[in-house]
Amino acid sequence: MRMSDWLVYGVDDGYFPSHFKGRKGKTILAIVEFVGLEIGRVDFSTITVDGEDASDTFLKMRGEGVALLDGVIYGGFNYIEPDSRSIVFYSVPPNVQEVERALSKHFPNDRRRANVILGVMRSLSKISTRQGDVFVYSPGISLPEIRKLLDFYQVFDRKPEPIRAAHVIASALSKYLLGLT
Repeated sequence: MRMSDWLVYGVDDGYFPSHFKGRKGKTILAIVEFVGLEIGRVDFSTITVDGEDASDTFLKMRGEGVALLDGVIYGGFNYIEPDSRSIVFYSVPPNVQEVERALSKHFPNDRRRANVILGVMRSLSKISTRQGDVFVYSPGISLPEIRKLLDFYQVFDRKPEPIRAAHVIASALSKYLLGLT
C-alpha cells in the first residue's frame, strides 16, 4: 500500500482558560482525517478539563486508520489511552518528573490516570525523521512504519500535518465557543 493511500488522522485539544481546571469546564477534542495529504473528514466533541472522558470521546469519533495523537494528555490532565492503531507523538520529550509531580499533587489517588500517562511517557522512543528527531510511542505500529508515516506527513516541520490541522481547528473552535474571537 502506498503511503498516500493510508487513512491517517490527527488528534488535538483546544484552548481553555485556567479557571476550567479541576473539572470546571470543557474544551474541544478534534479529529482531522487525512487521505494522503487531503483532508477527508473533520469531527469534534467536548472533553472535560482534568476529566477522564477523552479516551471514550476519542473512541466514539475515531474511524478506521491510524491515529496520530498530539501527546497522551488532553484538556489539562485528561488523557487518551493509545491502542494498537495509535501513535503518540512529541516533537520534544516531555518532562516526566514534572508531570509525575503534578499528577501526585492534583490526582493523588488516581493510579489509573498516572499509570497510563507516565507509562506512555516512559515508553517513548526517539526516532530520526527528515525534519529532525521526534519522540513516539505505539503499542501496535513498528518504528520503521512510524518513521515512514511521519516522513510523509511532515510537510513543513516536525509536527505532522494531521496533528497541525487538528490543533488549528480545535484551538479556533474552542476560542470561538468561548467568545474569544
